[in-house]
Amino acid sequence: MSLQAMVQKMSRETYLNIKQSVETSRWADGNYLSAEQKQHCMDLMLAWEQLHGESLTRTKSELGCKSVMPKAEVVPQVIKLSDE
Repeated sequence: MSLQAMVQKMSRETYLNIKQSVETSRWADGNYLSAEQKQHCMDLMLAWEQLHGESLTRTKSELGCKSVMPKAEVVPQVIKLSDE
């Protein structure tokens, strides 16, 4: 089943359960989410929110999601430690 098909069939209750699992890093049964599971859940959440018009900005900032945010440019800086 594709991500889009899953999202279209996903209820608000399921979305909220997934969101809580991501926020606590635990499934409802108490087991920890792996990093891969957490990323997949965040992708599901963001797709569901986009389909249902929820606030993407809030979720991205709360979860620190990297999959849909543009990458920041890294600018190296030289730090002078002494007057030598």
